[in-house]
Amino acid sequence: MSGNPQEIFAAGRFIARSKAPYFRALLHGLAPQEVPGLGTIGVTSNGILMIDWEWIGKRTPDEVAGLLIHECMHVALEHMQRCVRSGRDPRMSNLAGDLAINPAIIDMGMTLPGGDAKGIFPETFGFPRGLSLDEYYELLRQEAEKAKKKPGSSQVPRGAKGGQGEPGEGGE
Repeated sequence: MSGNPQEIFAAGRFIARSKAPYFRALLHGLAPQEVPGLGTIGVTSNGILMIDWEWIGKRTPDEVAGLLIHECMHVALEHMQRCVRSGRDPRMSNLAGDLAINPAIIDMGMTLPGGDAKGIFPETFGFPRGLSLDEYYELLRQEAEKAKKKPGSSQVPRGAKGGQGEPGEGGE
């Protein structure tokens, strides 16, 4: 689907407000800022909602709603602040947060780009669902340590590439 990105975004925000009314204030408190070429949406630690409008124009309102709730959950669960306080690797911490959040988004009956069939989910890494950011971070850290010990292997845990492509500042 291609369409007017601002209309798709507005419809997605409406759906998100309807399905998760407890995030209404947070949804409207995020300050949108255009970031061409980002290839997704993401949120910074100070509440800036980074948006690639061209990318949004290729999404459905339901996908945008799921992504908005995803970003709200990063903020509400203080993922960025926890990453900084604990001195964790920001990329791995964001990935751990995504592993904790994405199944909850699907369980809420919401949609993410690709749905439950692709993207960043615990099963992608062979992990169980239902763990916290901290538990997923530890599993990812262990995977990275194993990878370091293998000659010629990447330090990126298996399954870390792909997904919704949700960059951010220390984790969305």
